[in-house]
Amino acid sequence: MAETISAKQLLRTRSVSPFLLASVASTIATMIQITALGKQLYDMTGRDLDLGLLGLAEFAPAFLLMTVTGSFADRYDRRHIASIGLGVEVIATGMLAFYIATKPTATLPIFVIVIVFGIGRAFVSPATRSMPADIAPDGGLPRLIAFHVACWQASAIIGPVLAGFLFVVSPSWPFIACMILTAAGAVLIQFARPRPDRIAPGNSLAGAQDASVIELGDEMRPAEMLDVLGEQNAEHIAHESLTPTAASGVATKKKRTFHEAFEGFRVIRRNPALLGAISL
Repeated sequence: MAETISAKQLLRTRSVSPFLLASVASTIATMIQITALGKQLYDMTGRDLDLGLLGLAEFAPAFLLMTVTGSFADRYDRRHIASIGLGVEVIATGMLAFYIATKPTATLPIFVIVIVFGIGRAFVSPATRSMPADIAPDGGLPRLIAFHVACWQASAIIGPVLAGFLFVVSPSWPFIACMILTAAGAVLIQFARPRPDRIAPGNSLAGAQDASVIELGDEMRPAEMLDVLGEQNAEHIAHESLTPTAASGVATKKKRTFHEAFEGFRVIRRNPALLGAISL
């Protein structure tokens, strides 16, 4: 197991700071939009049901596209996937800013635009969640995950506060701020370059190596998996999920097929205890 590094050493790593800044910017932007849009919609209709439908419109795409978005995050450069998804969010937010500025009375266009935003978000989330393992230095993954969670929590608090101040000035200002922050996140994420020994073009996990010789270190396996399954079983599952037979040739040059998107379900079915570990 690699020796844990200090926080100062971690933050000095080239890709870590851009990644954390991108995460903060995009999360604050999302929280600003959720808060301001909820206020705007409630002012328009006065119905609590519309707030629930708004949440459904934003998060339903992530549920419906989860097999596709996860597969994309594993196949292609996660930085590019995240930037494209954030770009879609910028466009959707710009449409909201323009529509809100017209003092609308119809809510249907808002729901349609929010669905577009949700589609972009559906691709951003799996790509960014997987990036810490790609960019963390040896021994730095646990601390990087802690920093990432702390940044998310702080952003989740700051975002709604900013939304309130901006909304008082003008209903469209929160969406303009959201556009700027999201665009900044799309640019910053490109500087979060993965380590060459952990990722190669076209292969997000194994590069050109044979997956059968890859051994995941303790820091690459969640603590919950180690606690629930035990060291030996967790190591077996991590190894199995990367072998050509289990992951349809992740580290080979074979043509990938649609069933790859559902491989995670098959791994869980073969290892039911893993579902319990994930649930924790």
